[in-house]
Amino acid sequence: MPTSLYAAGLISVCAVIAFGVLRFVLKETIDPRRIERLGLVAIVTTCSTFLVPNYWLALLVACVAVFVVTMREPFKVAAFIVAVFSMPATSKLVPGFAGINYFLALSPAMAMSVVLLTPSLLPNRQPLAGKSFTKATDLTYWVLFVIVSVLAFRDVSVTAGLREITVFLLTSAFVYAAFSRVDWTKENLILLSSAFVGQFVMMSLVALHETVIGWHHYYFALTNWDIDFIRRVEVRSGLSRTVGTSFGSIAFGAGFMVAMTFALALRAYIKPKVAATGGFLAMLAGMVTTVSRGALISMVVSIVAFVGTGKAAFKRLAVTGIAGVFGMAVISLTPLGRDLLNILPFMSNDEDVTLNYRAQLLEVGSGVVMKNPLFGSVGYMDDPDMEVLRQGQGIIDIVNSYLHFALDYGLIGLTLYLIILSSALWGGWRSISRIRVIDGEMAVFAQAVFAATLSLAVLFASTTMRTGQFEVMNWALIGMCVGLARKSRLMSVKSASAIATAPASEKALHNSTGLEDADNEKAGAGTKTRRPTLTRSESERVPAHLRQYLKTMQS
Repeated sequence: MPTSLYAAGLISVCAVIAFGVLRFVLKETIDPRRIERLGLVAIVTTCSTFLVPNYWLALLVACVAVFVVTMREPFKVAAFIVAVFSMPATSKLVPGFAGINYFLALSPAMAMSVVLLTPSLLPNRQPLAGKSFTKATDLTYWVLFVIVSVLAFRDVSVTAGLREITVFLLTSAFVYAAFSRVDWTKENLILLSSAFVGQFVMMSLVALHETVIGWHHYYFALTNWDIDFIRRVEVRSGLSRTVGTSFGSIAFGAGFMVAMTFALALRAYIKPKVAATGGFLAMLAGMVTTVSRGALISMVVSIVAFVGTGKAAFKRLAVTGIAGVFGMAVISLTPLGRDLLNILPFMSNDEDVTLNYRAQLLEVGSGVVMKNPLFGSVGYMDDPDMEVLRQGQGIIDIVNSYLHFALDYGLIGLTLYLIILSSALWGGWRSISRIRVIDGEMAVFAQAVFAATLSLAVLFASTTMRTGQFEVMNWALIGMCVGLARKSRLMSVKSASAIATAPASEKALHNSTGLEDADNEKAGAGTKTRRPTLTRSESERVPAHLRQYLKTMQS
């Protein structure tokens, strides 16, 4: 108990520091009480984790406390992000439920999705534009959900099938549906970004302390809850790897990557600017403690995607590239920097076993997929061809999410998932230009959502999404892309309607290029009647789909 009390106190202090500073630097942008609620969510979930020795009681206390703290918060999605990353990514079988033993393997993320995301699933009375695109994406997702639900019962007991469906429902369906239906206003985007940034500044302080003491705080919680796990501290290139609440360095590092991407969008609202730089560097330090090659590469992808979709993209990409090369050159001069650069692909002095294993996994796994190409199989881990992949620990690690999906649900399941992912990315990318015409500041957050989703998709080619909070994070970002596609279309329709109907706008759209209506050319006409059309300068500012809308309205 003393060690748990120490961990609870330490992490709570980190939460007070992180969210307290965030509250101060954003006080002119967002109501400080909303940031305080996020900090309280982090504190009550942390205290429930370490101070309540029974797992089920800890979940109950955390859920009740979070519900009370967020009662007056209309945007509970942000609190969900904080709660999920503040509690360990673990689960435990429910001994009995409605007369069925071990029906459910309940995790903190699943419990929080019920408490915090259910309000977002209620009927949405707000108009949803762009229905043809978003409805197709939603339909594809629910087709995938049905296939996963049906395949859950093959060659297993009914209880195991129900357990798999429930897990997919609460970690995927609830999250995707809630995040895609939220009204993504600029204020809500700022609050969600604040949740990510505050949470991972807090976790960076925890990670740095774990690096110093060489132990993981959240192992104490699993011990108290009597959950079996492998007690180990991984080391790479002489550096101990932190895992946080994810119990996986790659998943923990990916969380930092997403938070740092949102920090780039939030930077414009943080005063003083030195606080924004300090927070970003703190999260970068936290990511470095994971010593995760995949997380570092995905961070580079995210920065390139974020800068590349902004204004003056080529110039800023060039500046970012030069700064990156210069920074690597400086870091390589230090002993710590040489160790960090040694973990990057093609820069290691030793043979990179992990890259070779991933290449072999893709080759062998693809052959196993083709044995059951349509819907995959349950016993693929027992296939003789997979034995060459068994490692020293006696496990076969499927470190490729797309291959894992194909092995479980076949090429049909993988194709449906890729359709959802690609259409979400397309919608997120299109939303950037549409929103930028109307609100340039809000478009920066759309850039962050697109960049984080893309970089996570790249990362999944070298790891599995079934560790840590990966699955929740993945479906949340995909849902955000779809939600922003809806929001951007609605904003475009409202903007076009305002341009077409407002008197001031109508005057601004009068033809001033000398091309007048034939009636206006009659000599001696007492008044001139001009048809409202776009001027050259106005045409350059209005995107093509809005110009077409105006032409339709004028006709």
